[in-house]
Amino acid sequence: MARRFSSRSSSSIGGAIIGLLLLTGFGGAGFWHATRPKPSQPPATPVPIEASALGMPFQAAAPQPAQTAPSHLAWGTPGRADIVVSRTGYALGFSRYHRQPRWVSYQLTRAMVQKRAASRKGLEFQPDPTFPNDCAQQVDYTRSGYDRGHLAPAADLNWSPRAMAESFYFSNVSPQDHAFNAGIWQQLEDQMRHFAYTEGEIYIVTGPILPEKKQKTIGPNQVTVPAAFYKVVLSTGPPRKMLAFILPNVNSKQPLQHFLVPAAEVERRTGLRFFTSLPPDEAARLKANTSPDGWQWKNTQQFTPRSKKKPRRR
Repeated sequence: MARRFSSRSSSSIGGAIIGLLLLTGFGGAGFWHATRPKPSQPPATPVPIEASALGMPFQAAAPQPAQTAPSHLAWGTPGRADIVVSRTGYALGFSRYHRQPRWVSYQLTRAMVQKRAASRKGLEFQPDPTFPNDCAQQVDYTRSGYDRGHLAPAADLNWSPRAMAESFYFSNVSPQDHAFNAGIWQQLEDQMRHFAYTEGEIYIVTGPILPEKKQKTIGPNQVTVPAAFYKVVLSTGPPRKMLAFILPNVNSKQPLQHFLVPAAEVERRTGLRFFTSLPPDEAARLKANTSPDGWQWKNTQQFTPRSKKKPRRR
């Protein structure tokens, strides 16, 4: 006869079976969790340091390949600016008070001047999107009698459509006499491109010579009209060499060499310091130079001035 199990025995056996199942289930799950391959983690996204943390406004921009994003301040920041912005084709230090840059700095190489990847066709001057309320506006130049004179010239930025477009921000222009802009200033810009070609690589710092207090202005925003402009150029060599120019904001028939000055004189008149990464002794020697020797000068007969037609007084 079959042997009966008591309810107590039955309960004990059932409990043991349930316990075994639970132990096996959780133990297996724990083992599987511990030994299963971990999913690959995406690489951490670098957090950019905003330029505002460095005392300058941050401008969101698409990444640029290393070969098309030169370091325009590789030899030092000239200083004395309310806003510093680095862009594809140039860097600038801006004066809110004068509503124009104190300085524009950029690298120019043989490869850049040889490349033709951009056109100025269809481009119009516009406020700087980074600080639109601080720079000049179109209304300031309307019927002013002055050109919107590029400081980083559009013709120097043919190597990049983006660099070309950014050259038309009002933060990259100063009021220039039309005959000056279309004459001796353009001739100097052409000479810089010739230097870039013959030297292989140069760094240019250029801008207006601004008074401490406004004297002559244009437009409702009282944009200062500079009395003169400067340009300082460093050839990285070897050997390294430097030239500096100061040109009054009027046209001239004088040769470019007539406007050569020591770079130290430009520093004195602007309060800026150029190419501060140079060794001090070398910097002092280069900044004292006024000799045109050692540079290949473009024949002035090759110079084709811009149209002599004055800007429209819209």
